[in-house]
Amino acid sequence: MQDNTKKYLVPGKRYYVVRAIDGILSLLIRIRPDAAIGIPRKILICDIAHLGDVVIATSVIPVLKNLFPDARLGFLVGSWSKCVIEGHPHISWIHTLDHPKLNRSPVSRIEKFRRYANQRRKALAEIKAVGYDVAVELLPYFANTIPLLWQAGIPVRVGYTSGGYGSLLTHPLDWVTDNRHIAENHFDLLRFLGASDERHKALLHYDLPQNYCESAADAPVGGKYLVVHMGSGAESKNWLAEKWRQLVIRLVEEGNTVVFTGSSQKEDAEIQRVSEGVTNCVNLCGKLNWPQFVDVIRHAGILISVDTVAGHLAAAFDKKAVVIFNGVNNISQWRPYGEQIRVVTCVADCSPCYLPRGCMPMSCIRNVEVDEVFDQYLQLKN
Repeated sequence: MQDNTKKYLVPGKRYYVVRAIDGILSLLIRIRPDAAIGIPRKILICDIAHLGDVVIATSVIPVLKNLFPDARLGFLVGSWSKCVIEGHPHISWIHTLDHPKLNRSPVSRIEKFRRYANQRRKALAEIKAVGYDVAVELLPYFANTIPLLWQAGIPVRVGYTSGGYGSLLTHPLDWVTDNRHIAENHFDLLRFLGASDERHKALLHYDLPQNYCESAADAPVGGKYLVVHMGSGAESKNWLAEKWRQLVIRLVEEGNTVVFTGSSQKEDAEIQRVSEGVTNCVNLCGKLNWPQFVDVIRHAGILISVDTVAGHLAAAFDKKAVVIFNGVNNISQWRPYGEQIRVVTCVADCSPCYLPRGCMPMSCIRNVEVDEVFDQYLQLKN
């Protein structure tokens, strides 16, 4: 659980390990950053978390390009999120690193560590070869890449202290829990590089490659439709299947074509149960590559989803969306960063709990009623 008084976002026993490591590092390493950062030629953005996190991370790109128009940017991501930034006109280099803690693949823990070790060696060599002047680590919680950036010898290393290894940063920022969006917390990191509210705050927005639709080839679906995205990478984020079915029936009765998106076999089976016997439903689960998925979201009338990357994509393209949230994290911080996004949750006394897997009842999302979601849809539609 998060402890705001200790300013670490590290769960469980790992908290004490990270705290001990930081204590040792603070005694062994004395970093004195230069007063002036100068004008960097090459800047590395780091976020090895999952798809939605990396979509959020793209919000710093417009600010950095405005601050340093001649600088070239690199991005360090998990391999699972590389697709988000491939083809981006402002990203010259992409490096990948799959941390075992963030790796959701079904392979063994030993295999995850083996892959991580191999990728880390490769990423370190690549980063050294590029010769970055500045690195900005955007992960506020454990599994950041700060030790790698220090080992690579990048002169200016900006990041949060809340995930550990803050002593290896030249420009550390303590995490403060508030109700600002995480993108605005990232903006605080850019203040070290000269970003100011007056000149740069308005530039803060999701910045995705515009060639997604060109790469999508044939349109996966045509005509007017809305998208329902039921699944996520965390079971605690999922709404009840019977409620999804009631909602879908009402949406179809309104005259909508409902397009389902998703990726796993489990999601596909759930979609089949929810849509069984319901007309005007199209199941695209597991049938879309990343550009096609983005294209489907971009051209939807409205998106209805749980807390997952689909909501952030809708915000990136200024689409209307209803997103069903649980109360594990601070919703104000992690909701999609867009003006046409409606969030539905069931407020609980224990929210936000910051429990990585949630709790058994999960009343904060399971008690969300169909009428609440449908009402938000009607408001957006009208």
